[in-house]
Amino acid sequence: MDELAGTSMNSHYIDDSNCITASNNDTLNFAVMPFLQGYVYPVEELQPLLDLLKEWNLECTYQTLLDELIDLKILAIMKVDHTNELLKNYPLGIRILFSNNLEKWQNSKNVSPTTSLTATTLGKKLPQEKLSSAIPINIGEILNECSTGLMINDYYKTNHKLNDNIRTLLVDTIINYVITKKISMSVSLANSIADQIADIFPTEVKDTYFLKYDTNKNPKGKLYAKYYNSMRTLKTSGLIPSSPHTKSSKKPLNRKHDLHFEPENDVQYIIEQIKHDNNCSFPDLEYNWKATTQYRLKSIQNSTSTHDILSNWSNYKLPLGYRLVDIDFNTMYPSCSNLISTFEEKSGKIINLLDDKIKDTSSRRLFESLNDSTADISLNGKNTIIFYLLHAIFIPTS
Repeated sequence: MDELAGTSMNSHYIDDSNCITASNNDTLNFAVMPFLQGYVYPVEELQPLLDLLKEWNLECTYQTLLDELIDLKILAIMKVDHTNELLKNYPLGIRILFSNNLEKWQNSKNVSPTTSLTATTLGKKLPQEKLSSAIPINIGEILNECSTGLMINDYYKTNHKLNDNIRTLLVDTIINYVITKKISMSVSLANSIADQIADIFPTEVKDTYFLKYDTNKNPKGKLYAKYYNSMRTLKTSGLIPSSPHTKSSKKPLNRKHDLHFEPENDVQYIIEQIKHDNNCSFPDLEYNWKATTQYRLKSIQNSTSTHDILSNWSNYKLPLGYRLVDIDFNTMYPSCSNLISTFEEKSGKIINLLDDKIKDTSSRRLFESLNDSTADISLNGKNTIIFYLLHAIFIPTS
């Protein structure tokens, strides 16, 4: 026993490599059991412990477990901090495999350690309040269960920071999980994910991933942007069915739907030229545009979204595209005067409309400056404010 007592309690894993090729009996004979006064190791568990490690293909850790007097009973209650300390001298891959197999084994034994083995990354424990039962997302688990996540963890451990490309991969990994699990994105979920990211990677700024204003502005950040862009792409491609929009038959139709358009005859060649002739001069484009107004407006009338219209008639997006809009508007409403020429007459109605429709705080504050008698605003300044505030009442398009 004196010889055993002199054995190092921290044998390096390389010294245990010959355990991998040894038979069970040879390994048991080779294994060195440290002696600790007053403690009796349950030697009857030596063989079951070795069999378990062989099942995990981690027999190389056997001597290390013995050095630390770890038996099956202790293994069943090990937590992630203990695992990190036990295998601190082992390569990252061995630590990950051991943690993963240990958690599965503990779950099969109906053991519930205080802290989930995969609830931490890089040995850092996530605060329990960040893992609310109402939020079905654990970023530590997501990263530990996929190769990309493990590489991100390894990169951060080496460099102690993330670059823009790694941040993009991190967000992609998380959002792919959210979409795959059919979890709806919400403010509370995005906030929880951002909190967990900041906890796992301390050098990261939460606002990069999620930012919620105190006002009525929409949340911002990489998480929201990636989720909704991905969902839009999936719906557009047909991989996810779009939610049907039911329209009430009692709802009055928009005026443009009350108009009847009779497409011009024999204009297919002109339409092809509009869509595909990139060398066509703008005056020629205007001429062709006027020659096909009924055809195009009929097509626009049957479109389901602004995106479809701009995709089908991309000339609207040209620098002088507003002149094409004027052509179509004059066709639809030939008796309407140009707003610029009647602005003084119409500005009062526009102001009343702005007063009724503007909701967001910053635009409302700017609007109220128009009626502030103490504000020294010129006529041009007031007109500029009116035109600027129009964006606050136009329906956003995509």
